[in-house]
Amino acid sequence: NIIEHNNYGLHLTNASGVTISRVTVKSNEHYGIYLDNSSASIINSEISYNGTEYLNWVPEAGIYVRNSSAVINNNSIFGNNKYELYTTYTRSRFSPSVINAQNNWWGTAEVDKIISKI
Repeated sequence: NIIEHNNYGLHLTNASGVTISRVTVKSNEHYGIYLDNSSASIINSEISYNGTEYLNWVPEAGIYVRNSSAVINNNSIFGNNKYELYTTYTRSRFSPSVINAQNNWWGTAEVDKIISKI
């Protein structure tokens, strides 16, 4: 499954227990995957080249996690405009955002470059 060339890739709000698996999310204008007040697993997927258009209120990111809980494992997350993974928190049922992001390919093995994009 491929989600590409949209304003926004995949947007989940108030979702619970969602699994996103074996999906390619690429070349969307603002973000690839947006989790808002949700819990989800993103596994074995590619999230790349998202955030091609600038909006003042939307971080250009591969994955944008807001007030959510996420397991993000075994993915290729690379080439996204400003951030590969971006998180924010305001008061919600998930306080603060809890993220497990292990065993992902971030487009490089250089730790400083990875840290600058998440």
